[in-house]
Amino acid sequence: MEEGTRVGTTPTNEPRRPIRRILVRFEATRGYGALQRAAEIARRERATIDICGTVRRRSVLLSLALVGGVPVTPDSLEAEELKELAEEMRMAVADLPADLGIRSFLLVGNPRRKLAELLAAGNYDLVV
Repeated sequence: MEEGTRVGTTPTNEPRRPIRRILVRFEATRGYGALQRAAEIARRERATIDICGTVRRRSVLLSLALVGGVPVTPDSLEAEELKELAEEMRMAVADLPADLGIRSFLLVGNPRRKLAELLAAGNYDLVV
């Protein structure tokens, strides 16, 4: 095997498509590893990063169960979760190099569906 060739890859002389737009699904509970990897790639490739954070819709019954029967609207729970997620995203972005182009999205709904909608609407070269 030639030095520098990875197992399972076929060397080609075709140029590699440049990476210009990267989408990252932000999940604070999993740490910032994906965002850090995306930042490394973005610096190397001079790409931009879109960070997507999602909050699930809450049902009225779940809202009542979460607060022990005290009336709370699903909208107020979602608003509180969005506020917390926005702050976590701000802290994560603050740790990245200032010269990166970064946009963020806060969405409410099914995370997989919302990510699929972003992928369909955007022209992303890489999802991390």
